[in-house]
Amino acid sequence: MNSHHALNHKDILNNLNTGIIIHGKESEIIYANNTALKLMTMSWSTMTGQTVASYDWYFVDKYKKRLASKYYPVAAVMSSGKPVENIELGVVREGKVASWILCSASPEFDEQGLLSQIVVTLVDITHKHQYVPFKKIVDLASDIIVVTEAENTKDIGYKIIYVNEAFTKLTGYSSDEAIGKTPKMLQGELTSVTTRKRIKTALDQHQPVRERIYNYSKTGTGYWLDMNIVPLHNPSGELLYFAAIERDITNQQEKENNLSEQASIDELTGLFNRRAFTEAADMAISAAVSQKSTLTVAMIDADHFKSINDNYGHDVGDQALCQLSEIMCSCFRKSDLLGRFGGEEFAVIITGGDEKEILNKMELFRTKVSQTPINITSSHHINLTVSIGLAFLDTSNNSFTGLLKLADTALYQAKNSGRNRVSVYKR
Repeated sequence: MNSHHALNHKDILNNLNTGIIIHGKESEIIYANNTALKLMTMSWSTMTGQTVASYDWYFVDKYKKRLASKYYPVAAVMSSGKPVENIELGVVREGKVASWILCSASPEFDEQGLLSQIVVTLVDITHKHQYVPFKKIVDLASDIIVVTEAENTKDIGYKIIYVNEAFTKLTGYSSDEAIGKTPKMLQGELTSVTTRKRIKTALDQHQPVRERIYNYSKTGTGYWLDMNIVPLHNPSGELLYFAAIERDITNQQEKENNLSEQASIDELTGLFNRRAFTEAADMAISAAVSQKSTLTVAMIDADHFKSINDNYGHDVGDQALCQLSEIMCSCFRKSDLLGRFGGEEFAVIITGGDEKEILNKMELFRTKVSQTPINITSSHHINLTVSIGLAFLDTSNNSFTGLLKLADTALYQAKNSGRNRVSVYKR
């Protein structure tokens, strides 16, 4: 009766669509049903008794990378004493993938709690791995695709192992030129150091990351990328590669930059508008305070500007403001902040320099404005003068709002003293 039941159980196991292999406590194979033999393309006589160390086949992961034997399901169970589930593997015999399986393995223990055997189940998923021309699809994709090694060798970067045709078209580098190098080959003067650090931090932590980055082609032409980098692991969780999927967004970024610039620039003079100037001023003052450096806020007002508009029209008034802004640009450094606050009122922030140097600079600017004629016709011109109020950064006045009020007070002192002069705020 028992043998009859045993026979029935064996018949049942042999007719299952799921492969079953039972290993002894030393990993030796003590049973395999017909489905398992078929999936492994082996007979019982050749399979019985084989151990993890003596397998005449090996496993690959879903990327067809050969697994180290310590990651085999049976070896993993023997090492941890815990089951493993649903690992996707390829069975390779005689150099070819014989089948693809979804493999699970569970330990069984005797009454003393010692490992007695390991039951392995195999589900055929070969149909999922029918040939699809993935490489050709990736090669011809319109998005740029770059694959790198996962190891940052000697902290020099992640070496490129694959680029598609979109990469070569955009960068001008051939596949041979790129492979073996790192993405640093594409970076240059305007590539954000902060962005590069964020990317490196994410990759060093094996995390995905998405950034916009400015890179350079082989000819030195700059371009913007929307870059999405993802880590690729094998079924055992081992990190193998990083894949970057990138899209050229140069046109989009330039439009956004232009819109941002338009939103921050005074249309008539090309200087910062009040909002943008205020934002930049706050940052400049914060930096000066932390670095304990000097800083000056200057308010500049075109004298009797209303009479120019009234007597000569708004076109001449606009011409006068444009000429004033040009003189400002010629008299002050590129590192100084220049802005139009509205109407005939302008502002300047100068970093560095002592009070005497700043006063000399302002007097030179004021003199140049007064000595530069505004040509109305070929035979007629007028002259413009400016009044200037200055306030200096100190421990009691270390905000832009506060300094602006003081400079404005000094400006009105200059205007009330007869205009065309520089006045410094004094307590």
